[in-house]
Amino acid sequence: MKYLSIDFETTGLEAGVHSPLSFAAIWDNGDPSIERLPIFEYKFAWQRVILDITAARINYELICEYLRGAKFTDQPPTVAGFDKPEDFKDRFMSWLVGECGFNPIKDRVNLAGKNPSFDHAFLKTLGITCCRHRHIDPAHYFVDWAKDEAIPGLSDCLKRAGITGLTLHTAKDDAMAIVLLMRSYLGKHSEALRVVVPEVQR
Repeated sequence: MKYLSIDFETTGLEAGVHSPLSFAAIWDNGDPSIERLPIFEYKFAWQRVILDITAARINYELICEYLRGAKFTDQPPTVAGFDKPEDFKDRFMSWLVGECGFNPIKDRVNLAGKNPSFDHAFLKTLGITCCRHRHIDPAHYFVDWAKDEAIPGLSDCLKRAGITGLTLHTAKDDAMAIVLLMRSYLGKHSEALRVVVPEVQR
């Protein structure tokens, strides 16, 4: 099954109140080479946002990148590498169709993520309505049912899978982490699940 691994970095937790700062999506089409998987990235140039203090701490580097590059003589400010929120929908859908072979008339997207319901809510605020409502969260595959008191977070899942080299709380690496976790789990259980898992080549 093909799926879209997504991640948003945002100004807070409430879709419709807070705003996306950056977004990444990786289309896992089963290609053995991770490097060949289609990747979409978008950083948002907002004029006004509501910023939660915790989100400010997590996304400090991204916010500083925006502020350092902003030309405040322009209204709204323009920053190299950051794009208008109103352009997101057309660019994202063009990528889905052109790079992923998505048919917007008949297809629906399977979403995966570290908190896919959260990310799906932000996608909806940006006008993306082509995703299925059931989501994939690989954290459930890495629960220690004897010791855990809650579903493990992304960093714990990566440790349990033996995956290193990613910078968490960046949209692209968080989306890639989901792909690697999915392939790690399915690779270990492919015989029992009767699935063919591509060998990961990075």
